[in-house]
Amino acid sequence: MNGIVFKGTRGGIEVLFDALAPFEAMKQELQKKLTENPRFFGKRADVRVSAVVGRELLDREKEELLEIFGEYFNANGVEFVSAAETGPKATAPLNGDATDQETLPEVEGSMFLFSTLRSGQKVECEGHIVVMGDVNPGAQLVAAGNIVVLGAMRGMAHAGALGDAGAVVFALNLQPTQLRIADMIAIAPKDEQKTGYPEIAHAYQGKIEIIPYDAGSPGRKQMRNV
Repeated sequence: MNGIVFKGTRGGIEVLFDALAPFEAMKQELQKKLTENPRFFGKRADVRVSAVVGRELLDREKEELLEIFGEYFNANGVEFVSAAETGPKATAPLNGDATDQETLPEVEGSMFLFSTLRSGQKVECEGHIVVMGDVNPGAQLVAAGNIVVLGAMRGMAHAGALGDAGAVVFALNLQPTQLRIADMIAIAPKDEQKTGYPEIAHAYQGKIEIIPYDAGSPGRKQMRNV
């Protein structure tokens, strides 16, 4: 089940709940994700948490969720928001040709790295990661948001690490040893060759695929999803 997604925002953390999920399943998945991702959540962190639920919760249900949130955040900063109150979110087209007004996500804790990452180095971030350099084999990037490498991406990249299947991995030269988006995993074919143009990896029909960032470049690249 992937009925809960965490998103970093300028105001704190937004937690999106599946409106159709049974309450007990919702509660168990919330506890599981908070427990499994301690690096992103400090004990009783004093941050604003917006719990966005697509249906009305009973007072008892809110109390039970608040008890779980209270183990990791200041419960006074938790508010329950109707999905209708959040409004629609515009997305940018994957090929980079923006015909409509774009809205980019605002994420706290985004990280810019002005260096090359070498084997054994690992970078984790609650927001987006932007690397102004190469990521060599054996290096790892883990982000709750998107990953952008303005160089060669030859290591492991995990975007949407808290369950955001809408996250992407972009690189000027995308040759990763492994790609992860949310809970999806893919590895490159052994005969993978340098393409010579920027590419972006995203989730499509439950799998990871890579497409050229320039719409005039050749077609889709197949990854071996696992």
